[in-house]
Amino acid sequence: EVNPVHLSLVGLVGAILGHSFSLFLGFRGGKGVATTMGGMVTLMPISALIGFVVWLILFFLTRYVSLASIGMAVALPISRLIVNGPDILLGFAIALAVFIVVRHRSNIQRLIEGRENRFERRRNPTDSP
Repeated sequence: EVNPVHLSLVGLVGAILGHSFSLFLGFRGGKGVATTMGGMVTLMPISALIGFVVWLILFFLTRYVSLASIGMAVALPISRLIVNGPDILLGFAIALAVFIVVRHRSNIQRLIEGRENRFERRRNPTDSP
């Protein structure tokens, strides 16, 4: 009998890898953060909520999307330790955190060097300075 959690994990891995290494973009793509959060909402909703809150706090404090994304990734396995559930989800959350942090290594380097771009709201061209 197929375990629905295992089947969901296989589907999520496929979605994250397809997003991060798209065949249509020459095996380039995103860093898997939004796709991860989409899957986590169904697999680990409380951990996903905690991760989202961590993302919001870090983003609004620093205006660095990359730092907020890394913080969210690290929060997933930590929150999974607090919220009891299947061990396979803890291992999966750890693997996702490592994957997301590794995918952000160039951002981490720019953060260390002080060259990472902060999110800035674009001004409407009709607004006066």
